[in-house]
Amino acid sequence: TALAVARASLGGGLAAALALGAFGLLERAGLMPSWELMLAGGWRAIVAALAVGLLEESAKLAGCLAAGADPPRRHVGDSLRTVGAVSAAFATVEAIIVLRGEPLSMALPRAAFGPIAHAILACPLAVALKPEPGRFMPRLRPLIGPLLAVSVAHGLADWALARAKWGPYVYVAILLAPTLWLFVFTRRLVGWGMPWDRKPKVWPKG
Repeated sequence: TALAVARASLGGGLAAALALGAFGLLERAGLMPSWELMLAGGWRAIVAALAVGLLEESAKLAGCLAAGADPPRRHVGDSLRTVGAVSAAFATVEAIIVLRGEPLSMALPRAAFGPIAHAILACPLAVALKPEPGRFMPRLRPLIGPLLAVSVAHGLADWALARAKWGPYVYVAILLAPTLWLFVFTRRLVGWGMPWDRKPKVWPKG
């Protein structure tokens, strides 16, 4: 609905504002995890990539909580839609702000595929975002594990992109992991199960 789109857009905008604000504070403190630092390699590149992943995924989680808090999510499918929409909106706002002045050959692919990659990376958060019956918001403790997992995946994906030769293959593999998880999870969610879950058909004798 139009209301859901508006809420997701506002959640994504809030997430982008939080992330950009956090990066601005790090830059003033001289601790900005820049792309140049990731390109340089070494352990500092990995730390910088993980810091970016944690900051951006935490911001997206805050946007999801804001976008889906009222009315509360009644089903994990609602949480999946919220996470996907907020992540896509976040990536769109990020591309508009960050890619200004960049060459079209670099800006266009990132603007086109960024929302998809962000939504894929964040989808495991949906499981922990569904609140318990009678609660307005989900508990924060169950969110820690999924948040750390998606943050590490996000950071390693950014770090892989900074590696010229084999990096894109690692990046695709990292995106494939939550994609396969989402495939299995949604099939079980709707009761379809997996092909290997089905009992073999026994034909009657005679």
